[in-house]
Amino acid sequence: EELQANEQVIYALVAVATALRYSLTSQDLLIASGDASNTALNVVDQLKRRHIITAAAGPEQAFRARHRIIGQLVFDHLQRNQRLADVMAGLALAAATKVNPTSPPSSRPMRFLRSVISHDLFETGQTLIAPRGHRFFPGRSPSLAQIAAAPMILFSQTGQVEPFIAKRFAEA
Repeated sequence: EELQANEQVIYALVAVATALRYSLTSQDLLIASGDASNTALNVVDQLKRRHIITAAAGPEQAFRARHRIIGQLVFDHLQRNQRLADVMAGLALAAATKVNPTSPPSSRPMRFLRSVISHDLFETGQTLIAPRGHRFFPGRSPSLAQIAAAPMILFSQTGQVEPFIAKRFAEA
């Protein structure tokens, strides 16, 4: 809450990824945040210089929260305040850019994508409805391309249009 809005977005992405035991590159953060500007890169750099996030060891400079427990606390806070959905959607988009139909199921990018999209629709009480045998999903297991091409309708348990759903439709 002490961070500015653009810092909160970047930090939420890093913290949730850390809670899921993954780190994010600058490119991942730009994709997930939807902000491919120098401002977003400056925010990442500021958070790093302030030791709010750290650069993980490895060939690519990837970022993590200072500790996985801190990431889990942020994850829980976002979930309690129903702000986790946008973060998970951003992470899913960033993860999806790193996989292709030939990616081995055990590859790190594929495991990250699976962990992000297998989160009961981000624990927000949303339900995905897809009829069995529908033309969008031929066969038993649809491919990522088939899922991406299918229309998706989310229904709230309260019957209200959730802000994150309205925002996504407004952008389309």
